[in-house]
Amino acid sequence: MTPELFGADALSQIAGGRTLETTGNDTSFRVHVLSAAVELKTTGYGNCNKIKAISVVGDQTACRSLWALLCANFVSEMKFSPNCFDDIRKPLYVSNDSVHGYNVKQHHLGYNLYHLVALSADECFLPRVTYGEVFSMLKTDRFTVPLLKSWAPFIAGKLRDQKKLTPFTCFNCGCGEMTANDKDIEKIVRQGLKDGEITIA
Repeated sequence: MTPELFGADALSQIAGGRTLETTGNDTSFRVHVLSAAVELKTTGYGNCNKIKAISVVGDQTACRSLWALLCANFVSEMKFSPNCFDDIRKPLYVSNDSVHGYNVKQHHLGYNLYHLVALSADECFLPRVTYGEVFSMLKTDRFTVPLLKSWAPFIAGKLRDQKKLTPFTCFNCGCGEMTANDKDIEKIVRQGLKDGEITIA
């Protein structure tokens, strides 16, 4: 491919014109968003929206700058362009998750074009909110309750009802989080077996 294919106009077409950029004066960059997941939160202190997953393309400097901000141990504010998320028609201000951090991968696509993917390192993070992903998380060391895979839809439904399995605001992905603990799962399973909604056989 020729270098001109990786210019700003071409990148905008690749990513549908969706961008993420810094809002401060210390670091300035813009990357083109392929997919993103954001946890929307508003507290008494204002906007606390956090990036939970993101896939972007951009030049080497921009991708490295984004990587540095995502992994910083302080809060860094950034801005998504208005058309990034279907239900949000204005610029969305977000920050890095400085508490949990990210698992980040970057690779060189060609010329001065790089692809960066960052996923939340929070143990509650789900790359997809599906029965399979829920079951996989329930089989990790965080949980000790014996489970059958066939119970996953029942457990996931109960967790959704309890708002302990929630999707993030997403573009081109389906990430979310499961905040239940071992006692929550044990209670759901016990009640399900008692009521006959799930069976061991």
